[in-house]
Amino acid sequence: MRALLLLAVLASVAQAQPGGPAAPASVPDSTEGSAEADTLAAVVGALPRGPHVPMPASLAGVVWGAPETDAEAIADLAQMRRAGVRAVRTGLVTEAVLGAADRLGIAVVQELPIADVPASRLAVLLPMADSLLSLALDRASRHASARVFILARGVDT
Repeated sequence: MRALLLLAVLASVAQAQPGGPAAPASVPDSTEGSAEADTLAAVVGALPRGPHVPMPASLAGVVWGAPETDAEAIADLAQMRRAGVRAVRTGLVTEAVLGAADRLGIAVVQELPIADVPASRLAVLLPMADSLLSLALDRASRHASARVFILARGVDT
């Protein structure tokens, strides 16, 4: 697993939902019949049921750069969950990754790719941001794990 940067503790997310996001019964498994599905099933089967025991704050949440492939991202999520992680902050992720996060009980905080932009350029980026956010919100509506969106980082408004 790639090195994780333990920068952000998203304890408020973990405290708001002590057991993490509930996995909806109807979440389709786009990895069904694959090695990723077997890995997920093994991790999910080993998770404690009911309220989780308190965990160290350092593992409550991590900042994570999702890999390029869904298979690698899902494997990362499974390893993080084994370590006790309950929330990740990352860029926009795919439907398959959100489905895995649902099943693993990991909250996903997604960032739009707008960073370090002067206020004078924000208006130019607004149509792109609106389009990306609309797509992300539509995808998030099907996943309990998709909780929060960060619209921009490091902008001087």
